[in-house]
Amino acid sequence: MFKDLSKNQFINVKSFCERLKILNYRVIIFIRGGTMKRIVGGLFSLLFIVIIGAGLTLAYRNLQPQKQNTRSLQPQAVAHKSIDIDFKNLDSTLLSKDGTYYLWFCDTEDDNCAYVENEFMIPMLNKLNVTKFENIHKVNFTDCPFSKQKLLDKYNVDSTLAFVKVEVKDDEIHYSDGITWTNDDSFSFDILEKWLYDHNIWQEAYSRKSG
Repeated sequence: MFKDLSKNQFINVKSFCERLKILNYRVIIFIRGGTMKRIVGGLFSLLFIVIIGAGLTLAYRNLQPQKQNTRSLQPQAVAHKSIDIDFKNLDSTLLSKDGTYYLWFCDTEDDNCAYVENEFMIPMLNKLNVTKFENIHKVNFTDCPFSKQKLLDKYNVDSTLAFVKVEVKDDEIHYSDGITWTNDDSFSFDILEKWLYDHNIWQEAYSRKSG
């Protein structure tokens, strides 16, 4: 159907051009003789050329295949590409509602954090056939000025790459059960997987879904 439609369009444009050509010749013959008539004939010829060009352009555009609206596939860990919370707002965010939370501390400019995401988190999500862990929140620790001791005192972890449990009650925040990644001591894929499972982040529903 596409080819037939294009052929008909060319036939219509060609027929239209032929009629304009004949009309152009008749007008030129009719007005031949005086200077003004020659000017008018030249203007009409120019108009003829413009119309022909417009017709050919329209026909060419109609022959072009229509572009399809496509959406590129997103990585399974798309939910972790965007930061949920900035460390500067962490306390106020947690204190807004009592409860138990699980946090992933990440310095987005740290290669180790990128490694954990690409080599640990994304394969886990792909294995479970989900796009995110529903009950874990990523916290942006980029440009955090805290020393190792300050991190220990405040968050009970000694690195800006860590996974930690948080309990909030009566305007108090308590951090516990953390695993951290430092230059001297890093955690493995299995250790992180166990931490997620022990805290019900690796939920049984995920395993049934992936099976």
